[in-house]
Amino acid sequence: MEKVAIYARISTDNLGQDVDRQLHEVREYCQRMGYEIVEEYVDEGISGATRSRPELDRMLKDAISRKFELVATLELSRLGRSVNNMCEIADLFKWKKIHPFIKNQNIDTSLPVGEFFFNIINSVAQYELELIRTI
Repeated sequence: MEKVAIYARISTDNLGQDVDRQLHEVREYCQRMGYEIVEEYVDEGISGATRSRPELDRMLKDAISRKFELVATLELSRLGRSVNNMCEIADLFKWKKIHPFIKNQNIDTSLPVGEFFFNIINSVAQYELELIRTI
């Protein structure tokens, strides 16, 4: 049984964002796949552009000790919205043979096409952040 960490984040509750919905959907997916959820990491009220987030930092520390083999999140933008930061996270995961799975975009980085789409969607997430900042 594959050991999975779940990561969820909301930047604000003013926009109708709900971390419970994220967790529910990802838990449901993990259950269907027969994965063992070993930890959930949840950052609330923190922008995805912020490099250091308490639960993200804790998850990355646990990744170094390889507490899990897969990180599941609802959307790539939940992990981050900075291409540079996301590349660092992806490099750490790759080094530790941990694969991110992005449920809503169906991105599985254990496959070459998944890694390709991970990088494309990562760039789109940063672009969206820049658009939000200009409004």
